[in-house]
Amino acid sequence: MKSANHRLHAAGILVVTFSMQCACAPGEPEASPVDCQSKRTPDSGVPVSSSGDVAPMLASIAQIQGAAHRSPLVDRYVRVEGVVTVTRDDGFYLQSEVPDADPATSEGLFVVTPEGADVAPGNRVTVTGLVAETRPGCSACGPDEAAFAYLTVTEIRAPDSVRIEALGGRLPDPVLIGAAGRRPPSAIVDSDVGGDVEATGVGDFDACADAIDFYESLEHMLVRIDGARAVGPTTSFGEIAVVGDDGRFATGLSARGGVVVRAGDANPERILVDDALIHDAPKVDVGARFEEPIEGVMGYATGAFKLFNSVRLVVAGENDLEREELSLGERAANELDVATFNLENLSATDPEERFRDLAALVVGTLKSPDVLVLEEVQDDSGAVDDGVVTAQATLASLASSIQAVGGPSYQFADVAPADGSDGGEPGGNIRVAFMVASDRGAKLLLRGEATDVTPNRVTLDAGGAHLLFSPGRIDPENAAFTNSRKPLAAEISFRGHTLVVIANHFSSKGGDEPLFGRWQPPTRITEAKREAQARAVADFVTALTAADPSVLLLAAGDFNDFEFSSPLAILEAAGLSNAASTLAGSDRYSYVFDGNSQALDHLLVSPSVLRRGFECDIVHVNAEFHDSLSDHDPSVVRLRLE
Repeated sequence: MKSANHRLHAAGILVVTFSMQCACAPGEPEASPVDCQSKRTPDSGVPVSSSGDVAPMLASIAQIQGAAHRSPLVDRYVRVEGVVTVTRDDGFYLQSEVPDADPATSEGLFVVTPEGADVAPGNRVTVTGLVAETRPGCSACGPDEAAFAYLTVTEIRAPDSVRIEALGGRLPDPVLIGAAGRRPPSAIVDSDVGGDVEATGVGDFDACADAIDFYESLEHMLVRIDGARAVGPTTSFGEIAVVGDDGRFATGLSARGGVVVRAGDANPERILVDDALIHDAPKVDVGARFEEPIEGVMGYATGAFKLFNSVRLVVAGENDLEREELSLGERAANELDVATFNLENLSATDPEERFRDLAALVVGTLKSPDVLVLEEVQDDSGAVDDGVVTAQATLASLASSIQAVGGPSYQFADVAPADGSDGGEPGGNIRVAFMVASDRGAKLLLRGEATDVTPNRVTLDAGGAHLLFSPGRIDPENAAFTNSRKPLAAEISFRGHTLVVIANHFSSKGGDEPLFGRWQPPTRITEAKREAQARAVADFVTALTAADPSVLLLAAGDFNDFEFSSPLAILEAAGLSNAASTLAGSDRYSYVFDGNSQALDHLLVSPSVLRRGFECDIVHVNAEFHDSLSDHDPSVVRLRLE
């Protein structure tokens, strides 16, 4: 705890002194590139006192920040001067009036005053206190906490004095992030560390080439983005991902205004604008343009650099991005449409309106696919942990809603999980499911009565290879599927053909190290589980195609990984081909996360399907919009079965 005493001197200088009864934590520095050739060590002339010295040493903000991810003066007792740029309830941002000549040292600091301080933007102040590196979101800050992988932020924590030297001064000009100012790297997050960026020296810090160093160089500084364009919709957290210069220098730009993840390029030019300072961010969709420059301070939270806007955001006009409809035209008599669609925790307890809107999407937007492969179908009681596992009411409600808006009658089937065994929202018991429309001749073949632990098998008879159970789970007791959805295989007949469809919902990426975390490159911790899941499905595919090389097979669903990822490579090594490979690279996405458009939902076809020919369409109707019915776009493959 601390108490504050305020004294207004006759000269108009306000002195705020704090009596401290506890010391606090450590923090970190940031860098910046103006002259991209410049890269130097912090000024060796800075007098560094030992941690216990009583007299503060005089230091500039740039010297405190240093050209690295941690301050060279951490835990030192310092006196520093600057201009207050932005105030918060828990402190204020301080920036140098006269920056140094080094582009790799930030000129900003955050001064933590939990009880507030009587300062205002434009005040020139002198602060005395301890330099700290604080890891946001970390409490005990052990390896078991997700925030342990975050970067630290550099702060003056628990200052014992804040002295106002002058009132009402001019704020420093914000640093322009963009082609006319400092242009962020567009592909490389970090090129030279290969470990803990906080443990590396100045020689590894490249604020021109490496995005993690570029944004670190701007930590706590006023920044500005001109010609901002949204590459992600407004999130429930009040964040909007943008690129500057109207996206002219963004890589992987889609025709609809987003940026698409590609192998080796996670689009670090994206900047997350966070409404932590000025609440109620405008509700925008991908492609929205901002009428005024975006201004604020560059901060860091939840594993990402964020621009906390200090000026209200002004959007140019209304959202004008249109929702797509299926673009494949009319189906011929021999063509079968199969769609995969993540319903984002659909439950019978959801409002009737949601079912009606989803039904309208299935019928009007997707043109009533013959087969629906569904993910995130919750049990009938939704996210209530009451032991209910059946989803018959959920699926029946969707089927009846489809009929009510003029769609066909859908037959549906699933295999209910054991309570609490398949991950997802607690109590929701999400699972994959099938819905098959009979109006054009498709039929879901039902065979056997598989339980949640009954493994499906490939059988041979005079008619060829078949599934022992339809539907039935694939290798449900494999450890790879612990606390995850189990793949479900079923047979579907259509005009004399039999199609085997495997519905999938692999483990999520939640738990991976953040893109802008302390360890570079970040470890994809969850990838090993998806690789094991892919191997289980691949083994089943191999057994089926070995028994019948001409089998018509489709593996569909939310694989929670990119088309260039190792889990997808395992499935392709089993002979499957990704239907989306026929699409332009800028159109291969079904999900938007932090402004990154990415393909998580896939339709993989066997060689016999490939030979007959198909068309594919990812229908962009949800992921780019702030008011969507689901966070995933549905994907459709049209198979030719003559």
